[in-house]
Amino acid sequence: MRSIDTQFWIGDEEPQLAKAAAQLAERGMDTYSGYGVGATITISYHDDQEDDSVHKKHNTHIYGGFNINLSGMECKIHAEQLALFQAIVDMEVSGLFNVAELEKVVVVTTDHDHSLVCGHCLQVFTGISDHYGWDISEVEYMSAAYTGEEDRPDNYHMSEWEFDKYTLDELLGESYVSNKE
Repeated sequence: MRSIDTQFWIGDEEPQLAKAAAQLAERGMDTYSGYGVGATITISYHDDQEDDSVHKKHNTHIYGGFNINLSGMECKIHAEQLALFQAIVDMEVSGLFNVAELEKVVVVTTDHDHSLVCGHCLQVFTGISDHYGWDISEVEYMSAAYTGEEDRPDNYHMSEWEFDKYTLDELLGESYVSNKE
């Protein structure tokens, strides 16, 4: 699995997901601005027959990514996409579970500002959601900004995060045109 190797079980707690995304943002590459973006996503895996929500949560995996913008607008990958693509590889290759559900996307920047998902990423999330039958009205998208004074993500306090929360459906609005007829 390509999921994030956490030192302890963080589940889907938002401050912990934001801290992991902040650590990834520090690795972000942008040759022009130096602006790093990190993202974590949670995917819940389970079998069709499982009804127990506790068991479903136990099979939640966290995937992470950071932005890579090398030399121009065409040579880039967004943090959210990198995290999602790693999850897709696991889902398609592992075969461990019958059902996978995208639950959350948490994005953090090195400038500690709120970053909304771009139109390109929205189309990627929507297209992948269409393919897997995910309901984008249930997928949480959170832009997180650290409000504390610490200068390194390893030292960030869990209580000093500010979140702007949406669903992917709210962010998408009426702008996406599905290829399905």
